[in-house]
Amino acid sequence: MTGFLLVLTAAFTLGVPAGPLGAALDVPAAHVILALVLGALPVPAVTTFAVARLRPLWRSWYTRHGRRLPGIGRLRTGAGGSGALRTARRHDRARRFLDRYGAPGFGMLGPLFFGTWGTALLGSALSLPRRRFIPWLAAGAAFWGTVWLFASEAASGLLSA
Repeated sequence: MTGFLLVLTAAFTLGVPAGPLGAALDVPAAHVILALVLGALPVPAVTTFAVARLRPLWRSWYTRHGRRLPGIGRLRTGAGGSGALRTARRHDRARRFLDRYGAPGFGMLGPLFFGTWGTALLGSALSLPRRRFIPWLAAGAAFWGTVWLFASEAASGLLSA
């Protein structure tokens, strides 16, 4: 029971690395997967609600101070480069990814690249629909945690043999 609670806490705080932790603590794989799902569910809920509350504050601060601060909204570039062009390309690339794959693709691939908390913050900042994003992020965290769980068990089996 203690191992399950440790994995559940790690799934909430760390996300995907909780899978190998469960393998190291000899927690059964089914319990680790359950802890990954239960630990990943509140993360996007907390971040989406926090971002929804903080977004109006940020916008009001930015409208008051944005014009007075040098460099806000601009990207540093090398000699002769255009920051606006580079920013537009990155925005177009991100928009194409979200248009193509949407909340399911971002929720499934995000935990692998950005972690559970990072993906939840990015998804909230990009205004992905909460009702579609939260279950996909939980599924993505559980999937990648399970992959890491079985990979770590296979690696420990190879090293001990």
